[in-house]
Amino acid sequence: RGCSVCGSGGGAGGGGGAGGEDTSAGRCLRRYKNGYCVMMTRSGLCLSTACTPSLDQAIDWQIALARAPGLSATRAAASNAPGPLSEAELMNILEAEPSIQLIFRFAVKHDGRVVHTPATRDLAKALEFRRRYTQAS
Repeated sequence: RGCSVCGSGGGAGGGGGAGGEDTSAGRCLRRYKNGYCVMMTRSGLCLSTACTPSLDQAIDWQIALARAPGLSATRAAASNAPGPLSEAELMNILEAEPSIQLIFRFAVKHDGRVVHTPATRDLAKALEFRRRYTQAS
């Protein structure tokens, strides 16, 4: 099955996407024809990596991403956070795993249906897309 974020068959340029469910347990590592992708869904944020041929690297990426939700839950409980992942948390992920290439999109309810914002590698742009979709609802 191909990646649901970019529609590719799991090649080097594409990531894999998680569904629109709102769960911190929505994490997985998937094997595609051309490698492994890591996906995570939290508070409507569908986050995925580009594919890597290395299972070890994909596991390291999964570990780095798994650390972010706990930080986000703590931050969200303490403040009015703009999203499930802050720029500081993103920087921590990138410092831990410099080779990781992330793809962001949001699942947003609109007219009783779940729609996904366009996929982007820019967290700020993904947050802006979510804001615009939410305002249109």
